[in-house]
Amino acid sequence: MRYIKQCLYVISVVLLMILVVFISTAILQLGIGLITECFNIALSEDVLYTLSGSGGIAAASLIGVLYVKKKKIALDVKANSRGNTSVLVYTLLSVCLCKILVDGIMGSILSVLYPMEPMQADVTSWVYYLSAIVVAPIFEELLFRYGLYNIIRQKMSHTFSMLLSAILFATIHGYQLQGFISCFVAAMVFTWIYRKTKDIRCSMLAHMSCNAFAIIMNVIQEAGIKLGGVPLQYGKNGYNMLHPVLIIFAIIVCGMILVKYLKREKEIIEENGYS
Repeated sequence: MRYIKQCLYVISVVLLMILVVFISTAILQLGIGLITECFNIALSEDVLYTLSGSGGIAAASLIGVLYVKKKKIALDVKANSRGNTSVLVYTLLSVCLCKILVDGIMGSILSVLYPMEPMQADVTSWVYYLSAIVVAPIFEELLFRYGLYNIIRQKMSHTFSMLLSAILFATIHGYQLQGFISCFVAAMVFTWIYRKTKDIRCSMLAHMSCNAFAIIMNVIQEAGIKLGGVPLQYGKNGYNMLHPVLIIFAIIVCGMILVKYLKREKEIIEENGYS
């Protein structure tokens, strides 16, 4: 019976979140559409979707934040005691792991096993850049990490809460398979950062950096910039492919950070007197 109640709790939380996001998005789409029509403002469908979608996420995140604060169930939010260096390390790890290694490796694999038509989107407007680099990371971290993760972990384990919030995070973006996997891994990393630092601002910064890197690489791809005759990023069978030098760099960085992390964990275990 207890397990059933926990499952019903999680289901109700997830359904409520989805309901708030979609209702808020629909209302904003209608409102923005009416305003642009009244004032004869030209907006592409992608810009309209970006504005209304960001508003829907913002509305749901604010509800989640208010609930978490009222119930006092958040991780102890405080200034990061590990210092600015550690924050930069977390950010660098996020970019190298999520946007270079995962994207690069999955792109190479999926382009051979599951070729598809590339997705088309208007990614050149200032609205898109502002939303992707600033607005989306802030409200998505508030919704999925500060809100949803904290709420679910009151009834379920940390691992389950982490996985479910990551799946929802990846699903709500609506990307193809490469994008879904990238978003899922990124969500897991962002949750890990939030849990390690107990500061939602750290996962926000990591999220902003990943999105900014993705946009920069898209601009580089459009410009046709090459290294050694090979584009730094290019499309193949509907997937983004990255230059081997970037992947090698990411492997080295992730390896160095992993070694440092394992060494630190060993020191903590020894300090606490465990063998």
